[in-house]
Amino acid sequence: MLEGLFAECPNMLKNSSELIEKLSSGLDKNKVCHIIASGESLNSTKSKINPAEDYIFGFNFAMLSGLIFDAYCLEVACNDCGENSKWSNMFRKLVPMSMRIPDNLFFKNAWMGTIDLEYIKSNYNSYFGVVKDRVIFGGYSASKIENLALSKMLLKKDHEFVRQNMTLVALILLCYFVGFKKIVLHGADFGGKYFFESEDCGFSFSFETPKSKQKEIDFYATAIPVIKEINEYFKSRHISLTVASSFGPLSEVLDVYHLDNNQASEK
Repeated sequence: MLEGLFAECPNMLKNSSELIEKLSSGLDKNKVCHIIASGESLNSTKSKINPAEDYIFGFNFAMLSGLIFDAYCLEVACNDCGENSKWSNMFRKLVPMSMRIPDNLFFKNAWMGTIDLEYIKSNYNSYFGVVKDRVIFGGYSASKIENLALSKMLLKKDHEFVRQNMTLVALILLCYFVGFKKIVLHGADFGGKYFFESEDCGFSFSFETPKSKQKEIDFYATAIPVIKEINEYFKSRHISLTVASSFGPLSEVLDVYHLDNNQASEK
């Protein structure tokens, strides 16, 4: 299906293995890898990031944090796609000042209709491409089907990421495939405000920013058990997956990361 959409620009459609190879080339995998989401708790956990030493991986609205990113994922890049057009134009202005390595920017979710190849080519000088991914919708259970789906997510795929609902899950798996041994989640509050809606943000913006809203479908309830199971898998391989803040439901299934000794506190 995606191959048809990319018929005129086949070089822009990338396999997940190509992205993994790109990000892992020459990388010090002993660095702490911080995945930056957009929840309000990010305002209180940015101080746990050492930009000179750590690897910073962001997606979507995390760019408004003022952090400089080593890798970044966007899911909208289009002119005529409703409200997403506003955020597309915001991102294209922020990317040049937000990326340490410009061609570590990649796009995904082409199947959702918010990725326009001509828009990307016209507005971005450097980028990796659009990565194939496939979503498993629905809840998590202990059934054989769901266990099989989780197993697929934890295997390196040559063609596409198999992931459950949330982009956060896809990026956790990507960082695992790249080879990081310490992965920390920021702003993954699963509800509440965006960090830039809070007075604690410390920034004011001269352009419109999105407003938080209640999701119609409870993605969070399905993602948390999956992240818990991924963490158990990681533990068996001596990989640390922690959450930066004790705020929110993830702190009930993951240890909390502390900067002082790069250790997580036990729940």
